[in-house]
Amino acid sequence: MSSCNSEQKAKTSDTASVKNDDTVIVDGSSLATPAAPLKSDSSALVKGIISELDRMNQAFVKHDVAQITSFFDFPIHDTALVFFEINPEFDAQYKANGNKVSRAMFSKHYSRIEEFHSMTEFIPLFKYLKPEGLLKSNMVEHEHRVKNDGCYYFYSIRRQGATVILTYGTNTSSAYVNPDPEEGEVCGEYAGTWFFEFRDGKLHFVKQMTAG
Repeated sequence: MSSCNSEQKAKTSDTASVKNDDTVIVDGSSLATPAAPLKSDSSALVKGIISELDRMNQAFVKHDVAQITSFFDFPIHDTALVFFEINPEFDAQYKANGNKVSRAMFSKHYSRIEEFHSMTEFIPLFKYLKPEGLLKSNMVEHEHRVKNDGCYYFYSIRRQGATVILTYGTNTSSAYVNPDPEEGEVCGEYAGTWFFEFRDGKLHFVKQMTAG
């Protein structure tokens, strides 16, 4: 009986053992226990988001299309990002793809997409806002006012757990005195809001919304 128990223990030992780092060894192969999701306010989560926002900043400053596309998962569906009258070639391919945009399409026509969605506004957004501010608050924001300009410009970065919301836009400046009251609207008010989710160490685009 003792011999049988010893043999069974030996088989069990050969089949599986548990290490202190929660890695299970089975038949000589390693099956690591999946990492637990980061807590919504953990330091690691916030620092990871900040690192990705810094990378995004550099991508837009350098106009690095390859890096910019790395924040998007392709194909992009029209429910996440609207594409309307980009150019005849793009529009035809977009329709043929069932209103979905491939990485190749996005890269080839990026200049027009950037213009259509005012994506150059990411540059002043990161100029006025420092992502490391998220270490102290879930939101950083800035209003930029220019003398004799009918608009003021607003920018914000907001974090809700693993979701990051970037917003830029314009509002009418109450300090502006219109020299021609009959001119009508002095500021084309709008807001562009971009939602990203931090997972697997990266920011992933979720959707974009425009108002105004």
